[in-house]
Amino acid sequence: MIRRIKKSGLVMVIACLLFSLCFISVSFGQELIPAPGTVIDKSNIDKYKHLFPDGFYRAFTDGWGAIKPLVIKVKETVKKMPVLEREREASEKNQGKYQLDSEGYIATDYKNIVGLPFPGIAPGDPDFAVKLMWNFDLKYQFDSLEGAGMLVMNKRAGEKIALTIPTVKRLTLANRLFDDPKPYIQTRNDSREMLMMRVVYPPIQRNVIMLVWEHMDPRKDSVTFSYIPSLRRVLRAETGEKSTPLPSSTQSADDTETFGGRIPNFNFKFVREQKLLAVTHARPLDWDTKDAPRLVKELDHYPIQTDTWEVRDVYVIEIASKSPLYPQSKKLIYIDKEHPISYYGIAYDRAGELWKVWMAERNVFQIKTGEKMNRQYAQLGIDVQMGFSDYTIFSGDTVNGLSYNEDMFTINAMRQLAR
Repeated sequence: MIRRIKKSGLVMVIACLLFSLCFISVSFGQELIPAPGTVIDKSNIDKYKHLFPDGFYRAFTDGWGAIKPLVIKVKETVKKMPVLEREREASEKNQGKYQLDSEGYIATDYKNIVGLPFPGIAPGDPDFAVKLMWNFDLKYQFDSLEGAGMLVMNKRAGEKIALTIPTVKRLTLANRLFDDPKPYIQTRNDSREMLMMRVVYPPIQRNVIMLVWEHMDPRKDSVTFSYIPSLRRVLRAETGEKSTPLPSSTQSADDTETFGGRIPNFNFKFVREQKLLAVTHARPLDWDTKDAPRLVKELDHYPIQTDTWEVRDVYVIEIASKSPLYPQSKKLIYIDKEHPISYYGIAYDRAGELWKVWMAERNVFQIKTGEKMNRQYAQLGIDVQMGFSDYTIFSGDTVNGLSYNEDMFTINAMRQLAR
């Protein structure tokens, strides 16, 4: 009897020790944070893969056959995310002000929302994921923006990089913080945002133009027009068609900034909190867009940031369309805990297989008032099944203080621009 008790006690002690060792091992693996100056590549990615999204491991091993395998250098984390003081003050006034209705919409006229609609939310809130996504969708970006020339690079595995350069004009009609009139501008078609994008390179695509009107009412689909120079005609895109990839791109309108879909069309689930490595202080390329075609021809891989990676705390959100016909079964996005900006998007096809990966590079941008904000600088997209990739740099932007009006974002204005 005594022997049995001793044997049983010994087994229990061994079991407890094994359990403790497993716990310690897991904890150590999760807490292993690289010191500033650490270089991460395929030789040591196993030690740090918990600091990257699901499915991102191959970026360091073979680049999915689409990009050069990553070799990055970790820098010291900047503790405070730059947020505009006007946005912070406006957001604080919204504490407890807004509620969700039964369909997941915010129960208000959207032109009244200034700042984040749900400041200070935490995972304990039963509607945390949806409210976080509304913050993500409605965060301040600019009153007006002029992009002198985006650099849109793309390539298929084994081929050279191709380059497209569009110019961009965008006008925000709601949640305006700096330019009069504010906080919103009433337009004839009740828009929340207007965008005009015109291709200037390569010559064969010159004057392909896209015009987009985003409605103030989120229940209404966006309206998109395209001008086709060879036809000299303006075509209207199918209403609500936001999941079809753009030409020569891995992303659709729903994938903008890792996720650009209409919030009530999707289900959202809070998955976990996580530490990850991301680019938050990218160093812009010192390129003149006029010289970009020559410079790109000399590249054999994208100029992805290599030494500006920081450890950030994020919320992982799972997104699934309410439509059974939607091409993605789910998407994971990784949103900064301090301010609702996203660093990664990971999409799975309808069979549940990894399909596409997006990585957003961000930087600190100074607006005309001298204040600083964090905004998207570039985005890498990879279709891991097709071996196709693209890398877009948002260069030469002017933010705010631009004398735009709604007449500059019309079909007639699009035709005039093409002349």
